[in-house]
Amino acid sequence: MKQLTLFIALWMLSCTQATAQQGFPNYYRLMTLSQQGDSLYTAGNFKEAARTYETAATIKLEKAIDYDVSIMYYNAACAYAKAGNVKAALSCLDLLICKHGYADVAQLEAEADFELLRKDTAWKKYMEAAKTNKKQLEARENTRKARTTLIEAAEGPVFYPLTAFATDLILQDSLTFLSFNHDIFRVYFAADGFAASRLNDLRVELDDALNRGRELLDVENFGRGIQVLLLNSVDEMEVISGMRVNGGVALIGHDLMLLPYHPGRRPQLRHELFHLLSHQAWGVTPSRLLNEGMAVYADNNCLVENPVYSINVHLMDSGRLLPLEALVHDFDQQARRNDVIAYLQSAGICKYLYETYGITKFRALWTAGFDDFEKIYGMTSAAFEQEWLAHIRRVIPGESVDIPRLLAEGCG
Repeated sequence: MKQLTLFIALWMLSCTQATAQQGFPNYYRLMTLSQQGDSLYTAGNFKEAARTYETAATIKLEKAIDYDVSIMYYNAACAYAKAGNVKAALSCLDLLICKHGYADVAQLEAEADFELLRKDTAWKKYMEAAKTNKKQLEARENTRKARTTLIEAAEGPVFYPLTAFATDLILQDSLTFLSFNHDIFRVYFAADGFAASRLNDLRVELDDALNRGRELLDVENFGRGIQVLLLNSVDEMEVISGMRVNGGVALIGHDLMLLPYHPGRRPQLRHELFHLLSHQAWGVTPSRLLNEGMAVYADNNCLVENPVYSINVHLMDSGRLLPLEALVHDFDQQARRNDVIAYLQSAGICKYLYETYGITKFRALWTAGFDDFEKIYGMTSAAFEQEWLAHIRRVIPGESVDIPRLLAEGCG
């Protein structure tokens, strides 16, 4: 059985679970159904687990969420096979392989849950179909690599071809855009929008966000160009991405970020750009705490001076800080309950680790995740938590933070 793993770099929305679910409800419904299916599977209720996964497989995610929900048919097939329902399991495999092009032959061959299916005469047919999918996928990937791999390093940024997914977002039929190039950016905007009225200011904001990323990542130059799609409003964000969000979305692997850019909200350029730059410079971290915490630390702007530490002081004083263990192992669930607290507390943890122990150790943690925390820092994560809390207690918070406003509006 496969575990659901969605890696989506989202800025704080309006900071409550209910509002987040309004922003991209299909994503949350998929997460919920997948978790329910996993629980039923673990409990041995394979029939209900299979039905739950099948329901999840029919969900049409918001356009800016790059995840193939058909993988739920894989889990449904596993559950049906464990329940002894070979016909239903093979039906799910048929949808997965023949309709949705599943190509992971090694996973199919190694899957313990499919032991019963391998005895059926239809198994060979589906394996051959998966092998054909794999050959076609490899041929496309080899062509793409040959045409997009530079023999020598280029001076300045290189803009790689838009992925099919990014093309669908930028070149859709609903809205049209102008564009200009600036440093590593190709910026798309509407002539009738806020961005068009302040292009010089926008260039300054892009430079600021890029310099902040360079500083934190300790990288002078970035080789890949980044596409920036600026929307006039939250309504346009919904048209383009399927998400009704006030912040932005960084699409890792597509060199693309989408941002509502209007006078009613501060653009989250530093935050979203850090996601894309860190992917280039350091790779994808297995830790959601580090991924989102560093992006908030990169932004470093929220209502008050020294926001990351000051706000953590006020969260501590009001009893709202979360256990480190919960952020390390269950970040998304904590963020669903309250993304402002989860994101800003993670930023405080990242800020302390980065500034106190240096970039070398932090980058090692970024790569390995918290499973190697003690090896990297020479103390347990529990001991570190007490050290960090003691540090926060010593911080002079400065001006008061309007906690209700913060929790309601976020840092925009």
